[in-house]
Amino acid sequence: TGNILAILSGMSFAALTLLLRKQKDESPSDSILFGNILTLIIGLPIISTSISIEIKPIILVLLLGVFQLGIPYILYTTAIKHVKALDAIIFPIIEPILNPILVFLILGETLGSWAFLGGMLVLGGVVVRGVLKTDN
Repeated sequence: TGNILAILSGMSFAALTLLLRKQKDESPSDSILFGNILTLIIGLPIISTSISIEIKPIILVLLLGVFQLGIPYILYTTAIKHVKALDAIIFPIIEPILNPILVFLILGETLGSWAFLGGMLVLGGVVVRGVLKTDN
């Protein structure tokens, strides 16, 4: 189930990138805002059953919302107007590759062979794309 959800997540992110790229002459940030509002409406019943009225978790969630989602989405929707769809999808994929590497460096947890192979495929794709792009 996890692998299927991971594949669907990747396909959804690719679709998001392609659709945002199609809106480059309009305002792709409007679609991001609408999507986040829709996510809030869908998730509100779940959130309301387990909400905590403590100040520290609320501040942490707000900070994550601004710095982990808000600012990156603003930068992403600004940049997507000026880059090709392939470039817009390849570079954000580097972040999940760095997560296991940082876990290894900080906590000493070793990478499994499949994680290592997947990381090498993604990094190899980014390098090959960069090399091919500079040749043109």
